[in-house]
Amino acid sequence: MSRLYRVASAVTGATIESITSGDKLVVRIGDREITVDEYEIGERYVTVTIGGRSRRFLHARESAHVHVAGGGQSIGLIPADEDADDSTTAGSFTPHITAPMPGKVLDVLVAVGDRLEAGAPLLLLEAMKMEQTIRSATAAEVVEVHVAIDAMVGPGETLVTLAQLADE
Repeated sequence: MSRLYRVASAVTGATIESITSGDKLVVRIGDREITVDEYEIGERYVTVTIGGRSRRFLHARESAHVHVAGGGQSIGLIPADEDADDSTTAGSFTPHITAPMPGKVLDVLVAVGDRLEAGAPLLLLEAMKMEQTIRSATAAEVVEVHVAIDAMVGPGETLVTLAQLADE
């Protein structure tokens, strides 16, 4: 079984393919192939062992969308075939920045009207005692901030709304 995902994060245009064959899982990120020795998917965490080294990541599922966080980074995985038209292909603009999983807003780093570069930090979110920076995937202007410091948010909840900047 093979699944192809678009990456919704500051890494635009990337795709991840997971190929399951029996008890073997291979993950292909662009041209790179990674064989996963073992993996376990729990309710809140996924544990992955690669080359004898285990890592644990927070994960949340929102229908077919998967949000994964670890090491201070967060990415969203969207099935590649979902709404595969010109407006939603990999690397396209997504105006609503959503929470990858339940957490607490530690800091809001932007205000309405701020003009951002791709990868600019938007806010700091704490989930399961891990801090992660939520970033803008593309150059954009902040249209609305939907959360405040100390707010508790759920997976998929809109945090910030952006407007894409015209090519300058």
